[in-house]
Amino acid sequence: MSLTSSIVTRRRGQGVQGVWRVPPSLSLLPPMGKGSKEVRVQMAIKVLIERTVKKGYEEAVWEMLRQLRSEAVRQRGYLYGETWRAVDNPRLYMVLSVWASKEHWDRWVLDEFRQKMEERINRMLVRPSKVRVFEETTGLPVVAS
Repeated sequence: MSLTSSIVTRRRGQGVQGVWRVPPSLSLLPPMGKGSKEVRVQMAIKVLIERTVKKGYEEAVWEMLRQLRSEAVRQRGYLYGETWRAVDNPRLYMVLSVWASKEHWDRWVLDEFRQKMEERINRMLVRPSKVRVFEETTGLPVVAS
């Protein structure tokens, strides 16, 4: 795929609805030329949150995680998310959320609703949530003049 036939994703409702190819004539990338320099494209980030729930609180935490994601979907920069439970430990949950940028995630972290829900959830955990933010290691370089 050439740089000018980028892939664009659009979110509608609760996740990625589809993928569209942008024809070269509509590309937002500048033409390569003399004096051009390489710049990094801001890539989406992935956030993994691991939570180990105290015995007896599994359903309550599951419901709160569902509420958090319902609210996250409405946030600018939220692309999609998934919630998993470990097969060998039904009290271990892993949440993956994908954000357009670290700045979008940072805004969500400071959201009042999210902070209140996190406080409630944390009271039902064996230990505090473990949050890790990941970025793609091989970003596509874009040439800009």
